[in-house]
Amino acid sequence: MLTKTERVVICGAGPVGLVTALALCRAGVPVTIVEADATVCGDLRAVAYHPPSLDMLEDIGFLEPLSEIGYPQRYVRFSDRLLGEDVQLDMEVLARRYRNPVSLLAGQQWFTQVGYQLLLQEDCEFLFDHRVLDATQTDDEVVLTVFENGAQKEIRAPWVLGCDGASSAIRRSQSIEFEGYTWPERFLMIDCKTDLSVRYGTNFMADGPDWKLTIRIPYGPGPDDWVQRLVSGIHPDLSDEDALRPELAQSRLKALMPSESDHPIVSTRIYKVHQRVAKTFRYGRILLAGDAAHINNPMGGQGLNSGIHDAFNLAPKLAGVWRGETGTEPLDLYDRQRRITNWEFIQRVSVENKMRNEETDIAKRRAAITYLKSLVDDDDARFAFFMRWSMGDSLDYAADITLDHPAEAPRHAMPA
Repeated sequence: MLTKTERVVICGAGPVGLVTALALCRAGVPVTIVEADATVCGDLRAVAYHPPSLDMLEDIGFLEPLSEIGYPQRYVRFSDRLLGEDVQLDMEVLARRYRNPVSLLAGQQWFTQVGYQLLLQEDCEFLFDHRVLDATQTDDEVVLTVFENGAQKEIRAPWVLGCDGASSAIRRSQSIEFEGYTWPERFLMIDCKTDLSVRYGTNFMADGPDWKLTIRIPYGPGPDDWVQRLVSGIHPDLSDEDALRPELAQSRLKALMPSESDHPIVSTRIYKVHQRVAKTFRYGRILLAGDAAHINNPMGGQGLNSGIHDAFNLAPKLAGVWRGETGTEPLDLYDRQRRITNWEFIQRVSVENKMRNEETDIAKRRAAITYLKSLVDDDDARFAFFMRWSMGDSLDYAADITLDHPAEAPRHAMPA
């Protein structure tokens, strides 16, 4: 069966696909979202939305419903457990630049439900249980081959956006290289119902190979709709099977919150860690955004926020093309602005965050915590730190990129 649509087709009903769809709809562009699952993405993985992203979401009416259950986080803590040092930094200094100078913590499944409900009020069509098998294109259209209800069918559209995650069928269909590397380390992600937030808050704990990250995640309106997440490293000699044993999860939780009884664990997962960027974010009439275009280690919330930034960069450019106000050159500019910025900022900062926690050299660790403590009473230095941390600097950098901007050499190798 063949379906032809004069609509932008977005593949993937995750956070980036939904935000891009809403921004396009608000600009008068009709959208169809194709999703392999039976509903929008319900993963709890991404949880923190930084000040620049919050201002963007506020501009399209997304922030208010997101904030109904979201927890505004004004302070970020950094600790070094061996040195016995701890520092808490106030993010509100970003009020110099942003209307919402906090990070908002909210489970990804709440985010996607908010997006879904908002899009039901727009010119947005959802095609659930449609798994993309292939995409081909001509000068005038893209032809998607999808599997739905036991049969294959084709969907034709003038533009297709791949927002379908790290294993993107859209990116693979165009043989677009996913340049970069995979770290040998793995992360263990434990979600439980023991609240560590009063004692630790959101805390990046440097401790060499025994580093940890704690964060409490609300995901719904009920009083029990939250989980406490503990992220830590997995020793390279430990198998996946052994890493997932309940005894290991309990030992890591009890190291932070001693208890004679076991902590109530909701789930444990292993997270393979990558730093990769697609070789191009535009290939003809196909565009990539979010994890389909770039992935990085999760320390510091760089991944989802950079996907939101992709959406707000791409949507007005594609809307102008759709309305016939411009040629397609702005879409090439989207590719350069977001791709180069990802190599130059997003990948670098996420690597810095990872390596700060994992550092084993005591002198370097002491220097790192001393630097962080120096920011407490220095508003200008703390502002500069959080502009980089929250990715405000990356947006300024992207805005200065033109089609004539020299391409930077990507960092394909792991740091020494």
